[in-house]
Amino acid sequence: LRPEKSNSFSAGVVLTPRFVSGLRISVDLTSIRKSDEVLNLPIFFYLANEASFPGRIIRGPNLPGDAPGTPGPITAVDTSAINLSKSRLRAVDIQADYDIKDTGFGSLHFYGIATHTSELSLTALPGQPAVNRAGFSDGPLKWRANVGVDWKKGSWSAGWNTQFYGSYRVCKSVLTAF
Repeated sequence: LRPEKSNSFSAGVVLTPRFVSGLRISVDLTSIRKSDEVLNLPIFFYLANEASFPGRIIRGPNLPGDAPGTPGPITAVDTSAINLSKSRLRAVDIQADYDIKDTGFGSLHFYGIATHTSELSLTALPGQPAVNRAGFSDGPLKWRANVGVDWKKGSWSAGWNTQFYGSYRVCKSVLTAF
């Protein structure tokens, strides 16, 4: 096996506007590209793409009565890890916090954070198109979020939090899924 290779890019900004005391907003972008990704593929993937993996499927001699040129029966399949695919991830994280200090009934902290994964694509075979798995059962959700509020006064505190999970397709992102 060869080492996997990756290139990543991240950028972010934090805003704390003076005209709204206690407000903090941040936005972070992430992009990662991997190549020579190590995969352990299931046996049916090798069987469906035998010509692309010479030496991984071992066949015995033709059986008596087989037509000339008919491949012999499979005697072994090498399913050990292989450098094969490349992938790409693109996501944005957004977070907002707002603090209200020392009101007559205590202090409040409002918060929200969301992640949007626009792409988690995989190219399994050279020359094949990339398949974006974001929003499918075999990939990440496109949207996830978490919002809440915390209250505190003296030794008393309480909080409320809720999480949001975006919808996804129950099917896999490819028909020849692995």
